Formats: sequence, structure tokens, C-alpha cells
Amino acid sequence: MNIKLYKLSFVISLLATTLFSSLLATTAHQFGFKRKHGTDMCIFLLKQTVSYYVSKDTPVFSAFLDAS
Repeated sequence: MNIKLYKLSFVISLLATTLFSSLLATTAHQFGFKRKHGTDMCIFLLKQTVSYYVSKDTPVFSAFLDAS
């Protein structure tokens, strides 16, 4: 990629983030793709929940959606 194009896209991204940050708010329920947050707690919660129901001989069903 051309370095000038990279710099321009970086400036546009920074400007858009600054201008529209109030519209891009997330909730406390979002785990990934958030500054200073990861998916560790979400994965832990999922594993603990599945382990609980498996230990009770209850069937466990799950579905995952990637909306990107």
C-alpha cells in the first residue's frame, strides 16, 4: 500500500472516530473489539455454564453468530 494512502486513511479514521465517538458507544455486554477488554471472561462464563449442565447430565445446545 502506498504510504501516502495509508496516512490519509489513518487521518480519516481518526477524524471519523473523533467526530462520531458518541454514536459508536457500546454496552457492558460487548466483550471483544473493545479497548482494554477481551473475551476471557465470556469464554470462562461459557465453559462454566456448559460444565454445570453437562455435570447434571442435561443436554447442552449452543449457536454462535458472527455478524461481521
